[in-house]
Amino acid sequence: MTPETEALIARVLDDADLLGTHRTDAPKLARMVEMFRQLATWLLDSRPETAPPWFDEAMKIEHTVPHYAATQYVMAEIERIAKEITT
Repeated sequence: MTPETEALIARVLDDADLLGTHRTDAPKLARMVEMFRQLATWLLDSRPETAPPWFDEAMKIEHTVPHYAATQYVMAEIERIAKEITT
């Protein structure tokens, strides 16, 4: 885990306390935010060597446009994590 991700998780934990969210959900929330950050960074850069660690998994989606597949993957993961949190 990168220092940036650890700092992000710490911030999410603090926010979770403020919002009354269960601390057990904070790592899931942090993963959602981290994936979205990785996607946004990569969309701005778009170099193959800067692809997020989950990019290969995203390309298994049946879309030929890498940016679209990556976006679909992140949104599906965010939705899945959100369902875990709310159930």
